[in-house]
Amino acid sequence: MTKYNHAFLSLLVGCVTCSTSIGEASEPASPSRNFEEMKIWFTQPATKRSQTLPLGNGRIGALVFGGVETEKIHLSEETLWAGYPEPSGREGASKHVPNLTKLLTEGKFDEAQDVSKEMLLPYWPRRQEMMGELYLNFANHGEVSDYRRELSFDSAVAKVSYKSGGATFTRNTFVSVIDQALIMTLDCDQPGRLTFDVNFARELITKKMARSSIKFYNSESFVLPQGQDTLVLRGTGDPVKAGLKFETQLKITPTGGKMTTQGKSIHVEGADRVVLILTAATNFKKGTVSGPDPAITCQQQLAKASKRPYRQMLEEHMDEHRELFRRATLDLGTSTQAQRALPTDERVSRINKTGERDVDLEEQMFHMGRYLLINSSRPGTQAATLHGIWPGSYGAKGYNCAYHLDINISENYWPAELTGLGECHGPLIDLIEDLLPNARKTANDVFGCSGAVCALNVDGWLNTHPFGMNYYAMQWIGGMGWITQDVWEHYAFNGDKVYLRNRAWPIMKAVAEFYLDYSITDPQTGKLMLGPSGSPENGFVYKGKRTTVDYGISIDQEIAYEIYTNCLRAAKDLGIDDAFTVRVKEALPRLALPRIAKDGRLMEWREEREEDDPRHRHVSHLYGFHPGQRITKEGNPEEAAAVRKSLVHRLTGGKGDFGPGGIIWQRGWMLGFWARFQEPENFYKTLLDFMKKGLEPNLCKKWGARPYCMDGNGAFTAGMVEALLQSHNEVIHLLPSLPKEWNTGSFMGLRARGGVSIDANWSPDKLKVTLTSARGGTFQVRYLNSTKTVKLSAGMPMTLQF
Repeated sequence: MTKYNHAFLSLLVGCVTCSTSIGEASEPASPSRNFEEMKIWFTQPATKRSQTLPLGNGRIGALVFGGVETEKIHLSEETLWAGYPEPSGREGASKHVPNLTKLLTEGKFDEAQDVSKEMLLPYWPRRQEMMGELYLNFANHGEVSDYRRELSFDSAVAKVSYKSGGATFTRNTFVSVIDQALIMTLDCDQPGRLTFDVNFARELITKKMARSSIKFYNSESFVLPQGQDTLVLRGTGDPVKAGLKFETQLKITPTGGKMTTQGKSIHVEGADRVVLILTAATNFKKGTVSGPDPAITCQQQLAKASKRPYRQMLEEHMDEHRELFRRATLDLGTSTQAQRALPTDERVSRINKTGERDVDLEEQMFHMGRYLLINSSRPGTQAATLHGIWPGSYGAKGYNCAYHLDINISENYWPAELTGLGECHGPLIDLIEDLLPNARKTANDVFGCSGAVCALNVDGWLNTHPFGMNYYAMQWIGGMGWITQDVWEHYAFNGDKVYLRNRAWPIMKAVAEFYLDYSITDPQTGKLMLGPSGSPENGFVYKGKRTTVDYGISIDQEIAYEIYTNCLRAAKDLGIDDAFTVRVKEALPRLALPRIAKDGRLMEWREEREEDDPRHRHVSHLYGFHPGQRITKEGNPEEAAAVRKSLVHRLTGGKGDFGPGGIIWQRGWMLGFWARFQEPENFYKTLLDFMKKGLEPNLCKKWGARPYCMDGNGAFTAGMVEALLQSHNEVIHLLPSLPKEWNTGSFMGLRARGGVSIDANWSPDKLKVTLTSARGGTFQVRYLNSTKTVKLSAGMPMTLQF
């Protein structure tokens, strides 16, 4: 992936010597929470993934179980994709579009449904899969006491410690960006007490699932010692079809004792201290298997890291991580002493049983979304998938560990700009750039249009063609459009015109060109409508059966409006006035927008339809309110009221899995809705509901047997920010949806559009805020019913009092 250049200046917090004040002069806010307190901890080893400690450097992922007799670490490398490059699409599929459009205009939805299936490829997206498992099997451990396992969000170091046989054993593990390696130390306060075997394991995949459209790709791997101090796991994703080659190498360096090879293991005997350094790589390169030999890559990285002192690697790792992590923080108070005395899993269980508030966990959840993003998405790496960089299976097993473009990948990245992690946004923008050539081909081959398009799911092989047997999901044409919001948002926050011209503009223009070409004039209204398409993962009832395909779908119309509007904004900033911008200007006022139904709800389809699932988990038709920006409570009160009514209907009515007891990721999305509605009571009820029903013991979002779906964590963090700070309506709105439970608090380093970093400190009767702009400008700042106009000079903090 292309190295991503972050355009923000370093965060300017605590700089008051040159500040200008409105109101009483004062120091900027400074949250009292110590960063080092940001950790989760446990009094027993993990027995399943949802209890593990996640580590990562954007490329290598690790889940630490912390066992005593057996330490197990799940290993992953972000480019290990199942299978092999598949054909990129169905050439000639565009021949179906005219007939499909005709059937829809004639109201023959059942026939149109059958035709639309002919446009899909008959297989599923490929999964990112695990590299393998690292095992350390210990000898001579008797009764264990004082066990503690912890993960520091601030240092990104996992620590395991316990006592056995009169000695204290300690393990520290981290994954370094600087050294591109996982590094573990094993220590004991008594010499010669470290004895263990080291080996790798990887499941052999040879089966096929019952449905022929989903494959368990043949996969082979083997483990072998390389000399007396190095262990190698080597394999290929599919030896028949030239799948990925992958490799991980582990170097073991003991102090004292001795090492021997025993079959496929290395045995360490009587050591005082042991340092493990692990590297991993594949030959993946932008959707191909043309990258360097992973064995050579691992050897080079291992040789380089092995020459460096451990203490230096640790300190540089922590400094590098903290430069990102410490850019933002939040202080909402302190939990009770009784709560703080409990390990994290017991605190989560207590919330689940009693629903009582735990302030520290609220703050930790704010940071969890940031921590997962920092660890799974770094400049030069791939974008974080639904599972970040922590896939839970091999081959095609488990849930789709790919890119879900109908909200999930965006939720991963919602905290990026809001909490000062703009660099971490880069891999998603890299992915969109990498998709662009195939997306242009899909637009032409499948839809007969210019521009670029991709469907709901894509994977590392960069296949943008609609595929999969879930036609109700895959008919949607808005995937590229939705994630193009991220392309614009990065510019909205950093104002880098070089980025806008060279990277953002080509993407935005290509997506807009497709939308322009794929529009039809509705015979009833004369308005422009996109289609044929579908509403993500949802459907309506026609002749007693579920159907999904139509044109003029609300989310498509909203995304088109957003794309056209942002293209015109970008063109203005870049001084572009050409045939393309003229075409966009002409199309924008003709674009049909979602209408309000007779019952007051915002319509999901171009006509009022019977809902197949009144409580469906997606609320895609409300995109224009959140995460979009067209509909606001102040600017479009009638439409906003229709959005709210639709939201309440989905939360409370009919069948489905949206409401209580259902899946969790939507609750993070709901936080954003209630924050923008400025309804703090509903916001906080949703927050507590998420924490009560949606947390794994390690604070990852719960989703049945599929832990490490990080979308909900990202949405949770972003939702908390939306309650404290909003800037989507061209006004910096402070504490717009502050629940009474947060009546006293502070934050540092939250970001507003326009490149403004904000610190705030508030109590029931006052608010003090310090704003620092990286590039200067004039801004409207609102708190309650008071609005101030402020002019910021670049890099010069200004403190306001309300």
